[in-house]
Amino acid sequence: MKIGKYRLVFNDKGWFIPLLILIYTIYYYFETIRLPHPEVHNLLIRPVVYAIVVLVALHFIANLRREPSGEDGSEGPEVKSLQLRQVIRENRRFLLFILQTAIYLPLISLLGFVLASALYMVGTMLQLGVRNVKVLVLLPLISLIGLALMFETWLNITIPKGIFGF
Repeated sequence: MKIGKYRLVFNDKGWFIPLLILIYTIYYYFETIRLPHPEVHNLLIRPVVYAIVVLVALHFIANLRREPSGEDGSEGPEVKSLQLRQVIRENRRFLLFILQTAIYLPLISLLGFVLASALYMVGTMLQLGVRNVKVLVLLPLISLIGLALMFETWLNITIPKGIFGF
């Protein structure tokens, strides 16, 4: 937004998580409204929703900054594409993590929780720079055995079994 010879620019970093929290909070609020006796169920969630909305708004306001605009008050298309490339380059690992998670979630029902989670853990560790084969094999194996025991045996919660049956 242009104001005189300056324009307001939102800081590129730190917007995704607060926005995600706000969306989830609003979704949860509307889910509690649909429950029977919403006046009882909203006793806790209503102040929490108000607090989160205010805090997220304050976060977005705090991340606004003022920059001088160009000679004619606008940027050329080459500057915008260069900025987009720079943002993608800076956030490459973050974008890969989002992509991995978006692939992992549907794979849970297709391959099953254990196999999909093992692939997800190995992929995430490789992305973070872990190259030790022992760590890449043992950490997912031990974690998933523990999770499977906890859910299936101790809590009696069935985990999704995929096409391979585990």
